[in-house]
Amino acid sequence: MTSGWRWCWRRDICGGEERSQLGNLNITLLDVNLTDNEDTWCWSIGSDGGFLVTETRKWVGRKILPIANISTRWNPLIPIKVNILMWRTLLNRLSTRDNLDARGIDVSCIMCPIGNLEDEDLNHLFVRCEVAARMCNSVFIWLQVQFNSFVSILQIFEQVDTMRGTSIKRRVIEALFARVFLFFING
Repeated sequence: MTSGWRWCWRRDICGGEERSQLGNLNITLLDVNLTDNEDTWCWSIGSDGGFLVTETRKWVGRKILPIANISTRWNPLIPIKVNILMWRTLLNRLSTRDNLDARGIDVSCIMCPIGNLEDEDLNHLFVRCEVAARMCNSVFIWLQVQFNSFVSILQIFEQVDTMRGTSIKRRVIEALFARVFLFFING
């Protein structure tokens, strides 16, 4: 077997598996061209082969980050970590039992540990779970705001967005719900 490479073996190649592996190696090495030039790195994402942070950010945005029709909510009344929690919540990027199970992580049971009635997904954790529903309803009653029966976390934010009143009032209400959600995460 020749492929432009000169092989020096300690022993002769036997037939069967060794010969097959050598054949596969020769096929793999057909396009390899070694030179005496210095090794270099080439960045294949950029158009000119050079590394640019902006090109990398755009590539990560296209390939890795989720595509969502949800605008980023940023509330200056709550800490950064809570804003990030809200952002991850609206993108369904929290480690709920169903998300862990969907990623192949062994979870003994994906049912809500409180009632064992539904799978623990994001909307169940924050809205439909009996404890979560009572807490959210209590916040609306305390605020003396009429509330609907919710099935998703997006519906809560949609109602807050459409409330009458000043934008600061809406931000305060959003901050209260963010604190409630943080309570569910931290216990």
